[in-house]
Amino acid sequence: MTQCDLTQLASLDELADEFSIELTQLGMISVSGEQRNDFLHSQLTIDLKQFSAGKGRFSAHCDAKGKTWSVMHVTRYGERVMLSLAASALAASLTELKKYGVFSKVAIEDVSQSFTQFAARGESVNAFTATHFGLVPTEEGQVIENELGMVMRVARFSDLLHFSLTEAGREQWMQFANESKLACYPPAVYDALAVQHGIPWVTEENISQFVPQMINLQALDAIDFKKGCYMGQEVIARTRYLGKNKRAAMIFKLDGSHKVNPADPIELQLGENWRKGGVVVRSAALPDETWLLAVVANDTEHTAKFRLNANANITFSPQALPYPITDDSDKMVKR
Repeated sequence: MTQCDLTQLASLDELADEFSIELTQLGMISVSGEQRNDFLHSQLTIDLKQFSAGKGRFSAHCDAKGKTWSVMHVTRYGERVMLSLAASALAASLTELKKYGVFSKVAIEDVSQSFTQFAARGESVNAFTATHFGLVPTEEGQVIENELGMVMRVARFSDLLHFSLTEAGREQWMQFANESKLACYPPAVYDALAVQHGIPWVTEENISQFVPQMINLQALDAIDFKKGCYMGQEVIARTRYLGKNKRAAMIFKLDGSHKVNPADPIELQLGENWRKGGVVVRSAALPDETWLLAVVANDTEHTAKFRLNANANITFSPQALPYPITDDSDKMVKR
């Protein structure tokens, strides 16, 4: 079955009502075995002991210093826990999970080749989902699974469905996509949408650089602060309760298409001078616009002016975040 022809998209304002994006930038890890919950409870920032089937959540996997190896969607699929994360960060998380997994009764596998991930929306997509999964998830975080794979309504990204499909599920999907009038967009469109929604990730360039709160994961319900001990907990808790965090991820939109990569610096204007003002964590370049999610000072004003380190002629300011990241600051860029 061949993939549908890709449609180029100049800007997010031109999104079709119905579309599909194959998420080739994502990979997947499977954790199974009788101690999978206890093991992952000690590794991830969310409470796996209270994490039921039929739900999906953001989470972080951190080192002992509280710095993030990867950001992931966590779901259950049968007797397995599935971790969907940036493909380029998968090797680091997989290595660390296996290092500690030898002390537990778990099996940890890279199953990226066994599951194909798509994001899609539209009435025909809902019809496909109802036909093949029996129900369309409507609540944020809801997951429906069967032998074809999983479909999830992603929290904070609820206008899209996220499919993780087995080989049989992929065959059904590709037949549907080729026969329907869905626009098929390249992966960069998903990354642009993710930035627009303030959703971070960690790729290989930024592994072990940020405490989860620096990339807004507390605002995405990706940290359970009351759970038991896990990797990096002490630093993450101290960051929250002692007010240690001074950084946050903010959204930027640039006119035109510009090559910007994770870990690229951006500069902040201070009077007549410029200094390093942040680090890019996620980016996407479309023909008419470029989207950036960058970690900057968390008291940054919406009028602050930034520029690309590699292109001093392009300036830009933060956009409103779609969620609050502090409770007491009137300076934060938020709705």
